[in-house]
Amino acid sequence: MSEEDLHLDWLEPFIQPRASTVLVPQQLEYYIKLIIQMLHIQVHCYKDDGTLALKLAYSMADGAGDPLGSDDDFRRQLVTQAQQEKVFITSDHGPIVYGGLTVHSQVIIFGPVIIGTPQDDIARLHGLRHHCAPAYLTKGDVPSFCSALLLLNSVFNKEDLSLNAFIARSFLNATILKSLDRKISDITALNIEGQPHHPLSMETRVLENIRLGDPDKLMESLDYPYPGRRGTLATDILRSEKNIGIIDVTLSARAAISGGLEVERAYVVADAFILQVEDAKTPQEVFAVKTAAQLRFAQLVKEHSGLAEDYLKLNQPPLPQAPDSMDVSPNRAAQERQDKIVATIKNYVQRSIHTKLSIDAISRDLKLSKAYMQRIFRQKEHISLMRYCRHEKIKVAQQLLRDSDYSIAEITEMLNFCSQSHFTQCFRKEVGITPDIYRLKHKVTI
Repeated sequence: MSEEDLHLDWLEPFIQPRASTVLVPQQLEYYIKLIIQMLHIQVHCYKDDGTLALKLAYSMADGAGDPLGSDDDFRRQLVTQAQQEKVFITSDHGPIVYGGLTVHSQVIIFGPVIIGTPQDDIARLHGLRHHCAPAYLTKGDVPSFCSALLLLNSVFNKEDLSLNAFIARSFLNATILKSLDRKISDITALNIEGQPHHPLSMETRVLENIRLGDPDKLMESLDYPYPGRRGTLATDILRSEKNIGIIDVTLSARAAISGGLEVERAYVVADAFILQVEDAKTPQEVFAVKTAAQLRFAQLVKEHSGLAEDYLKLNQPPLPQAPDSMDVSPNRAAQERQDKIVATIKNYVQRSIHTKLSIDAISRDLKLSKAYMQRIFRQKEHISLMRYCRHEKIKVAQQLLRDSDYSIAEITEMLNFCSQSHFTQCFRKEVGITPDIYRLKHKVTI
């Protein structure tokens, strides 16, 4: 026997799960124990005659009550549901849920689990409901809890169920469905009385103008006198308008992404506007914030499209010229080449604004002579290249100071200044005031 075999020999009895003396099939107890380790829940296992065969728990607080041990009617209710449905999840007293399944005529009950943060008052009420001391409530979430149930059901009952369909089936009861039917009938009656929703063409035109980055056409679409109303998404008018506003901001962000706006930028802007919608105090304020969001997304797409078009123009190969062409003189051709070089440099600076810009780096990446590049840039722009780089960084810093909550230290790091004091010094040279004073004067609140 090798040294490695000797070393592993003592592990051999534990490599395969030991046979359960209580549950059938033998691996069931092993699976349950693994789930308990993952979800930190307690489990009751009942024989086919309804007697308790096994109780397992991750941990239990001293003096914690056991609703399944103290409330016979409740226990029978859960066992019956497991026998009838094979696998189930159900709510008991608000955020508290139980689940279970039947395996080979045995019933396995998981819970209680509280969806959200455990609260003492909920635990006390749950205990009173089931004639026991407050139970130990494990914090959980519905998808994870249901996934554990469906895993066991798949392994031992050979039935694969959709997670989302299982959750919907469990919580969409007849009362909710009847309520939905009643709401649909009420809204249909409102439409018949002459208050239909806006036509789909309104939403389509608005989103298309955002995608195209056309603020002027967008405002025309928003101002067009469409018949109808936006709908009612809550019984409270302000809440309804906020819900509509959140939907409009979200759809606008998606349209802007389709128009080429960077995904992360779109999400950040959308989050800011949605938070402002939530802070609104009146329906009118919600409408104003939502409209501002739509306009802002159209403007961002327009700005992004302009930069993209410039970049494509700058980097496309020159068109071939006829040898005998008299349209372009040597001097004019040289001027156009210099203009293109300057535009390429400016485009490079814009794309690299978050890096440490230097003459060496620009020269290397654009494959231009340092002396020639600096001379042409100063000649065309009447400013040194490094001064231009600093100027553009400070422009971005001004935008961040106005439109974001990043600290001055964070902005310093984002724009790759060597220190906050150096950033402040450069900012003051360009703008005339320090960054903190600039933010106090110009900070934008939507």
